[in-house]
Amino acid sequence: MGKESGKEAKQTATLRPYLSAVRATLQAALCLENFSSQVVERHNKPEVEVRSSKELLLQPVTISRNEKEKVLIEGSINSVRVSIAVKQADEIEKILCHKFMRFMMMRAENFFILRRKPVEGYDISFLITNFHTEQMYKHKLVDFVIHFMEEIDKEISEMKLSVNARARIVAEEFLKNKQVAVTVLYSSLCDMAKRSYGKAHTTFNFAALSSARFRASVPKITGKSMPTGVSWDLILPPQRSEHSGSSQIAPLSPPQQAYWNTAVTIIHHFFVLLTVLNI
Repeated sequence: MGKESGKEAKQTATLRPYLSAVRATLQAALCLENFSSQVVERHNKPEVEVRSSKELLLQPVTISRNEKEKVLIEGSINSVRVSIAVKQADEIEKILCHKFMRFMMMRAENFFILRRKPVEGYDISFLITNFHTEQMYKHKLVDFVIHFMEEIDKEISEMKLSVNARARIVAEEFLKNKQVAVTVLYSSLCDMAKRSYGKAHTTFNFAALSSARFRASVPKITGKSMPTGVSWDLILPPQRSEHSGSSQIAPLSPPQQAYWNTAVTIIHHFFVLLTVLNI
């Protein structure tokens, strides 16, 4: 418990200067006033979006915590656009962040200041106009943006832990029946082979090249014999001659050899996983 609280305090300490800089910049940028368009009569639109008059735009400010975490604040006379790039350490966090942001942006009208599409290079954007500052407290708007930045990392981390926990449970249940697991894996590899060799071929077999190498290597790696009840003695898809009905096994081309090496690696990892889970 003490370690967790210490880690959280350390993270908050490193985050505090970043959030303080964003807060101070937002407070300065949110000095907005009502301003009609200088180009179109009786139009009043956010100048930071339409960008029709350069003299009404302020210099954009980028505040970076690191390469992956940054905030872009674009100001104008009657509106401010705040774009946030969220830390994404791996592919799972990228997917979770994308899904979470998309969920929020589809409900942008409920958040009032949320933009339906983020600025390019950022994950989410807020648009604050003079009408928002007239109807709401300015310091509350700033607090909302800062609170969002504080909570988004925690939210994604919690979702990632939940996904990993569910994935482990599913994997354990799936691999309890080794025969089913091997059959499903084999079907998946056959599917990959069809795409690799062409739709005309409907079978894929490792034995022509693997009977000596693969069968000898699996027990050495995993300490387990090949699973019983599974046929590994099919052959690689034959190349059929267009002018004769005969079929012959063709040598593997470099792309096919690369595919074969990948397939063997996948199967090796599969049996290693069986060993680790003691199934």
